[in-house]
Amino acid sequence: MTHDGERLLESARDLLRQAEQLDVMLDEATGGEAGRVRLAAPGAFLRACIAPKLPAILKANPALELELKVDDFGLDLGTEGIDIAIRFGSLDRHPGVTAKRLATFPWVLVATRRYVEFMREPRSVRDLKAHHQIGFRDPATGQLMPWQFQDPSDGTLIRMLPRKRVVVEDMSVAWAMVSRGLGIAWLPAWCGVKDLEGGRIVELLRGWRVPNIPVHAVQVSRKQMPTRIRSLLRVLSDSASTWEYHG
Repeated sequence: MTHDGERLLESARDLLRQAEQLDVMLDEATGGEAGRVRLAAPGAFLRACIAPKLPAILKANPALELELKVDDFGLDLGTEGIDIAIRFGSLDRHPGVTAKRLATFPWVLVATRRYVEFMREPRSVRDLKAHHQIGFRDPATGQLMPWQFQDPSDGTLIRMLPRKRVVVEDMSVAWAMVSRGLGIAWLPAWCGVKDLEGGRIVELLRGWRVPNIPVHAVQVSRKQMPTRIRSLLRVLSDSASTWEYHG
């Protein structure tokens, strides 16, 4: 880096430190609970997990101004001014953030009971060829997401691409299609924990699951965290057990 570049970088760091100090001063002046918090998460997760908890979040924080941002593409927290973002899996590709682990979830192969009765339950991955498959295309990459299974006999990881007859870019839509008996899909269990626990949708190939995926609340690293953000993190942590499926 050139000398001018180093000076520019240090100036930017000074501005960030000043902004953080100002935020802390405002936090103390307003009693800590008031102010805006921007929460970002994938759209399907917002609909399935965050939206049902909004009454509890707002009741616990009456002075909170909450902004929800759909984040299906891994937005830059600093650039977008995001206070908390929900991230899944490894955080290796997210340097410069602090993280709080909230929960874990499995990816599950699902269908309705009526569909299974009509099409017969698969006993192995090979049996899936005979089923109506609903695929998910990751909008962040444009790639069709492969279904993943772990052979219970030897632990071998099996990856297969679902047929492209029906492909959607929204997990909520895929879950809705499954719930209407249109086929099977491989999706995060948080898409419909109540459907699974209530038996309206059943998991197939339970013994072929891959390991659970962690859910983190991440933030840009900072020395001091405003009270309103700590409060929201506490509510999210308390709510996280309802996102998990232990079937």
